[in-house]
Amino acid sequence: MRNGLFRKRDGTGFTARWNGSSWDFPPSLDIPGEDDIRAWIVGDEDCSTPTGYIVEPDGFGPDGCPSWLLLLSYL
Repeated sequence: MRNGLFRKRDGTGFTARWNGSSWDFPPSLDIPGEDDIRAWIVGDEDCSTPTGYIVEPDGFGPDGCPSWLLLLSYL
């Protein structure tokens, strides 16, 4: 199973998968835009996870969910 963020086939939201774990999100999930991604990469700022935790760009929240940069394959 691949790691990453995937749209559900039935259109009811997204599933994030990482090393055997998964998290489900509604279709209203706010995926970060270019400005946020650029700030996290270039600005050396802390990143967030889809579950709302603030982490290092290559980090994981306490729930095990990886940062947006990991999920979106920027790192």
